Amino acid sequence: MIHKIRSFCGSMMCALLFLLGACLVVLLKAEVVGMLVFVMAISLLLFLCDDITVTTLPFLLACMFVTKCYDSFDTFIRFAPLGVIPVGALLFHFIFYRKKFRIGSSFYGILAVALSVTLGGAFIITPKEYFSGTSLYYVLGLGIGMAAVYLLMKSAFVVRPEYDIRERLLAFFYIAGLFGCFMVFSHYAVEFSTIRQTMRIKIQWSNNISTMLMLFMPVPFYYALTRNRANLLVGLLFYAAIVMTGSRGGLLMGGVELILCFLFVAVAEKSLRLPSLALLVACSILLVAGWEKLAPFIGIGESSSLISSGEVRYKLIFRAFDDFKANPIFGRGLGYTGNSDCYHPVKGAANWYHMFVFQIIGSLGLLGVAAYLFQFVGRLRLIFQKTDLTKLTFGLCYAGMLLMSMVNPGEFCPIPYEMLTVLLFIFLEFSQPELEAGGSAVFCPFKIEFSKKAEKPDLS
Repeated sequence: MIHKIRSFCGSMMCALLFLLGACLVVLLKAEVVGMLVFVMAISLLLFLCDDITVTTLPFLLACMFVTKCYDSFDTFIRFAPLGVIPVGALLFHFIFYRKKFRIGSSFYGILAVALSVTLGGAFIITPKEYFSGTSLYYVLGLGIGMAAVYLLMKSAFVVRPEYDIRERLLAFFYIAGLFGCFMVFSHYAVEFSTIRQTMRIKIQWSNNISTMLMLFMPVPFYYALTRNRANLLVGLLFYAAIVMTGSRGGLLMGGVELILCFLFVAVAEKSLRLPSLALLVACSILLVAGWEKLAPFIGIGESSSLISSGEVRYKLIFRAFDDFKANPIFGRGLGYTGNSDCYHPVKGAANWYHMFVFQIIGSLGLLGVAAYLFQFVGRLRLIFQKTDLTKLTFGLCYAGMLLMSMVNPGEFCPIPYEMLTVLLFIFLEFSQPELEAGGSAVFCPFKIEFSKKAEKPDLS
């Protein structure tokens, strides 16, 4: 009986049921209830299934629809006592289904970052700031907490005979990306009359959903290479959804990622070079021609400028250098609150610089610069060593997260963004012999049965 339950939990039918549930949550505007239901469902899966991949899609979907709950710390903290259920489920899963700890090359970068965030602000930050609840969440979450996440997830995600584990993750990313598009387009449908009257779109959760969509955007391009070229249009759909959120970071950085995705396709497959170039040129012409109307619609000022010298991010660039000068080795620390006159975060959020590079400079100093550079070089090595289409796709997913982090907190948010980034590199660490020893079945979106995996050229 338990084998049948586990088989269903790992099937595409179950994945589509989670997708349907997430869509209903959005349509009913029941994100709080939906989050509780999804957390309980994930907890049940952790108890029943030894394969932790079954929790990946519901986790992604929940992370996406909960972005609509802005400034909701007080809302969710009321349910803290229920936290014993998911915590108990996690403990049970990693103890009862325990596997041998393994360490890959990306772990050392995580350790380097853990050292820098733990020592951030040393000798200058006040104890009240460093040991505040918010500060400890980010220090521990990005530091030793992320190292623990790596060790647990590295042991839990193993090659299985039933399926290709990397293809499975890409399928989940594809489905989650479609759900992100649904969130954006359904918002337009519900708010159509207001949007038509004001000719403005205001989506508070635009940056967060754009970050997730940028993480998933390369996957349709991978499917265009390995399955059907029509997936190129799905990749464009992902970017269209990003543009329609009104996120300036998504519009700009997502555009850079879109170019990288088309270049990826053009280099990997000669027959797709002309279609890729044509679609990219068409998108560029469309954006340029419609910019005067698009800019005010998504909330960009009359000057049609993406960046204003009067906005918070611009001011915080100079604050980052001031904070670096105050403590060049260790920075001000993630718990520093001295910039609250420029940016006052919602409850439970850190005092962000909203820019990855300047966050490192201001919060972590030279030690942080060295740690993150060490991690970045190690990640690049993983992507390009003995590379293939799958590894390059994961690399483009990382590029999307990194690009968006340049103008938003991004990777400085432990859950879900940095956790998902760590997960990407755990999958990149799988060796080809390991994968060949496992299954060759493909977990392909919208096909209930497993199908034979398409041959992929080796780009090494």
